[in-house]
Amino acid sequence: MRLLRRCDTGGFSLTQFGAEAILPYAILSHTWGADTEEVTFEDLTNGTGKDKPGYEKIRFCGEQAALDDLEYFWIDTCCIDKRSTDVPSKGEPMSKNEAFASSRWFTRGWTLQELIAPPRALFLDQDWIKIGTKETLLDRITEISGIHAEILASPYDPGLTTIAQKMSWAAGERPLGMRTLHIAFWRKLIKMTHDHSIFAWRGHGKPEHSGFLASSPDDFSDSATTCLCIPRTLEWEPYSWTNLGVRIRLDAVYGEHGSHDRNQFYVILDCCHDSRPNTRIGVYTAYIGGVQRRIRSNELHEVEYTEDSALADQFGEPIYPRPIDYVDDLNRGA
Repeated sequence: MRLLRRCDTGGFSLTQFGAEAILPYAILSHTWGADTEEVTFEDLTNGTGKDKPGYEKIRFCGEQAALDDLEYFWIDTCCIDKRSTDVPSKGEPMSKNEAFASSRWFTRGWTLQELIAPPRALFLDQDWIKIGTKETLLDRITEISGIHAEILASPYDPGLTTIAQKMSWAAGERPLGMRTLHIAFWRKLIKMTHDHSIFAWRGHGKPEHSGFLASSPDDFSDSATTCLCIPRTLEWEPYSWTNLGVRIRLDAVYGEHGSHDRNQFYVILDCCHDSRPNTRIGVYTAYIGGVQRRIRSNELHEVEYTEDSALADQFGEPIYPRPIDYVDDLNRGA
């Protein structure tokens, strides 16, 4: 990792640190200007770039870091050697006179982590005039980003939010490099968690039949309030990845509203909406062509959960779930 520091001569130098180094430093989170405007790694190493508009960013960031008692600071445009292969995606040219809420900064690929990780954040406009801090702008940032205020205001604990909630932050137009969620992504994630909210998605405009896993963060756009519930049964088992896909044991309710079609049913997940803790979320499934598929993937079912561990459908009638082993079909259509 390379960090910038101000020199006694008024210039700036780069210092290389090893991966084991732990030290405080400031980060400039910004949108990029045109290639010819930004100071690059080569400019700093060659002593050039002082006439570029982007040099003002370095000067200001160095001054602000010093005011915050920080010796070092980091700016992606000049601390990363663009000739290496490990280079982040480039943003679009900076636009002018945008309101805070519609700023392109909120659509950058790095914005989520830069909102959540730092304990303090100072927001400035393109003329380096202070807009506010993460604390004073908390309500507006929550409204824009969809991230709960308590997450932004406190040291972030990943265990306090569900996968569905995290995915909802990535939904929309944010260029996170996650427009499509591939099987490899889910395989790795499933090895790390037993969070049922991973299955509580709605595929807006998706085919009638699909697999059990979402194909885009946009499928979680309505999941900002999805939270986990205590398992309904003591026979709860973790789900796993097999050569066919996801294997999960869930309570299934066959048919709907009294019908007994054993080819169609919904399965009940151990998650709910935070405003309705006495419910459980379910998804519709069916046997199609000899394999299990999720059907009506643009819908989620919701059932009541009472203190005596009974379930009731939306009409108040008791239902009698039966455990099934669900194995996802990896050969599903797109």
